[in-house]
Amino acid sequence: MSPSRLTTDQQNARNELLLACDLESPASKPWLGLFGPRGSGKTTLIKDLSSSTVSTPGGRTCMVVLIDATELPGYLLPWQHLLSVVLDKLSENAVPRDQGVIASLRGELLTAVQAAKLESPEASEILIGNFANRFRNSFPKLAQNVVGAVGRLLIIALDHLDKVSSVGAAELFEAASYFLQADDVRLVCIGDDKMLGAKLTPINLSESWSAKVELGKWMTIATDKLPGQGTTRFTGASLSSRTQATRSANGDWALSKVLAIGPMVSIGLGVLFVDQLSKIIIRGLAPWQLLGGLLRIGVLDVAAPSTVFGTVLPVLVELLAATLASLLIILAVASSAGPTTAARIQKIGLSVALGALLSNILDRLVAGGVLNFIQIGAMPVFNLAHIALASGALLVGFSILRKS
Repeated sequence: MSPSRLTTDQQNARNELLLACDLESPASKPWLGLFGPRGSGKTTLIKDLSSSTVSTPGGRTCMVVLIDATELPGYLLPWQHLLSVVLDKLSENAVPRDQGVIASLRGELLTAVQAAKLESPEASEILIGNFANRFRNSFPKLAQNVVGAVGRLLIIALDHLDKVSSVGAAELFEAASYFLQADDVRLVCIGDDKMLGAKLTPINLSESWSAKVELGKWMTIATDKLPGQGTTRFTGASLSSRTQATRSANGDWALSKVLAIGPMVSIGLGVLFVDQLSKIIIRGLAPWQLLGGLLRIGVLDVAAPSTVFGTVLPVLVELLAATLASLLIILAVASSAGPTTAARIQKIGLSVALGALLSNILDRLVAGGVLNFIQIGAMPVFNLAHIALASGALLVGFSILRKS
């Protein structure tokens, strides 16, 4: 979107923000704030900056890294994702010498990610601590070579911090403060400042901004300082165990995971309801044919009960086992998958498949077998639950491919 297509308020905020970026931000106060109520156009404004070639009034070309706090992948911790995206952006403009540094840091980051999952806590702390020290020592020089030396400015913008849990918001805010301070870098925090204050209660936000742009108010507010490095909790040990420690200490993480289950359960129950309703309707209708007999619809088959080693399973045992397995899968996915598009597709696919599975098991409980009423040509007879089961499996497969 070009500046002319932004609203007047957004253009004013854009100009204020670029002017603030020209001012030198000392290490004691690296943050710029872009604030306003939800719906005021903050995200549109920062996306405009990230998608076009923009220069500050001082003539520095802006390179924008936009991190959406609501779209973090589930397989990386917030600080790991943040550093990975920043390295990717720097790599786009780096000369071969700096590409080697970036490749080395990427390799160490990957080792740190794997260590957090596979190594003992002690080994993990050492590897991650070494990486953290090397990254912090290397980043200012790397930013100077890739950005500052060629008249550029790197803007790292954290959007929607007010829409995630307190833990997630604090991790991103502190990680950016800890890892990404440099002369040629500007850190921008975007959100509703009142909601951010509630999310980041342990951090003294009133002393965090070198400049603050408020959408619709146009005030630039200078402050004295950002809390020193002593206030941050990022160390080798804390980075390696950060997720478990902060989640167990913060009730809103557990609440968010409970709430994440709701949509999955609703989708599964919706599939079960539609399938059961179709079977009730079909029982009262005479069979009929379409497409010259290619498609047959009606009560065509009632599948036999499930057996294990030739023994018919009791229906209640089968239903309870499937229900328990379904709940465990839903809990696991809701707890581990991040709010990315691939994760949402995976959740939908699993919910659809599990709802279909439970519907067919319910058939065994009510009718003694699964009612099948659709046949195409010489294919086996099936029902809507089978279609849902196959569709859910395809969605899960697609989400895995998309994530990889």
